[in-house]
Amino acid sequence: MKTLRRALPACCAAALLLALPFAGGCRTDAGTAPAAETGEAAGPDLANVTAVTLEIRGLSCNLCVAAVTPRLTALPGVTATAADLTAGKITVTLKPGHRLTVTDFVRAVESAGYSCDRLTPAAARP
Repeated sequence: MKTLRRALPACCAAALLLALPFAGGCRTDAGTAPAAETGEAAGPDLANVTAVTLEIRGLSCNLCVAAVTPRLTALPGVTATAADLTAGKITVTLKPGHRLTVTDFVRAVESAGYSCDRLTPAAARP
């Protein structure tokens, strides 16, 4: 009897790799360490930011997006998300007056089993 070996799809293999502990955390656009690494309570101030872009390690297919976006949209103050699979990024649109921090985004991404490599404020209110 012949045994067939099937390789895991890239998204499943990535999900398995992402389940391993990742010490890097999410970095802000300035390259500073997240709150979890610096001991800050909330990370950089995002009070006037209307959108952020998250670079997410392993975000490569619609199943990956489906795992992460519900966690982000569940955050109070998030109005919409838009994924860019070719770049591995999700842009999150925020309500005016939100009280979200970098730590909130990191925890949401990590709760889906992924790692946030960088967070960049995409737009800010004057």
